[in-house]
Amino acid sequence: MWPISVSLKRRLLATSSDFMQYVNQLISGRGPILATAWCRIDDPKVSAEHAFILTGVRPPLVQILDPLGSVPPAAESICNATIATDTTCTRILPVDGARWDIDLGRPISFFVVQASDGTEVS
Repeated sequence: MWPISVSLKRRLLATSSDFMQYVNQLISGRGPILATAWCRIDDPKVSAEHAFILTGVRPPLVQILDPLGSVPPAAESICNATIATDTTCTRILPVDGARWDIDLGRPISFFVVQASDGTEVS
């Protein structure tokens, strides 16, 4: 039996404030978290599910590592893109440093690592 497990937390976060609050709660005291979200890519007519890693929170920004980011992260950096949560947009979270934005009209999935006894692992 593995000493750790991964749980899936799927949330519909209606506002950018809800997103920031939930991500801050998830990341606090633990390492990076894999997330997937429905994203618009370059054109509002083109969208797809996309995976990225949440690496930190520096309000009003959520820091991420994104495989589609415009530049690779510097050696000492924990991110190559940021999600702006101080936006006035009601449904779309803009992502700076990437070619996509998050659609808050669809659930976001977070993969959280836990010890076999159910406690969350940092």
